[in-house]
Amino acid sequence: AFYLHKKGIPFVLLEKEERSGGALKSDKQSGYSLERGANTVAMNAELLEMIQELGLEEEIEKPFESSHKRYIYRNAGLHALTQSPLSLFKSSLLSRSAIWRLAKEPFVSSKSDGHESVAEFFSRRLGNEAYEFLVAAGLQGIYAGIPEEMHMKSVMPALVQMEEEKGSLLKGLIAR
Repeated sequence: AFYLHKKGIPFVLLEKEERSGGALKSDKQSGYSLERGANTVAMNAELLEMIQELGLEEEIEKPFESSHKRYIYRNAGLHALTQSPLSLFKSSLLSRSAIWRLAKEPFVSSKSDGHESVAEFFSRRLGNEAYEFLVAAGLQGIYAGIPEEMHMKSVMPALVQMEEEKGSLLKGLIAR
């Protein structure tokens, strides 16, 4: 709607509810602001451009640094996840055989038929244990879905493309 309005193209915006905004809603209760619906967005160039054109840059709230800390509970202990994939090799989160399997990811052939589920894709690329403890829980939290029933090309087309073009997720990430 924003871009249609910007170009002067007439449009009709239909909304299921009585107010616009979908799941996003702000309320005030007892002097507190309550935000409902999505609480984060993936910032990209188009979204940033729209925010700037609307003069809303000052409204952007960045997450606290502590929100970047992630932990996985396994084997009666918490294991910190870091931004460095190399830290997994020093961690006790995965078994030695799972770490070895993860290290072989760049050499796993791309056998996708284009109709893989998220679970099939990550199990094939990373191994079952890494999929189960590194990927599955996060995806279920983010998408509120069952990875075995989620179509990889629909959920993460950029990773499918990365595999197709570079032959490996690791090679694709390095190339970025």
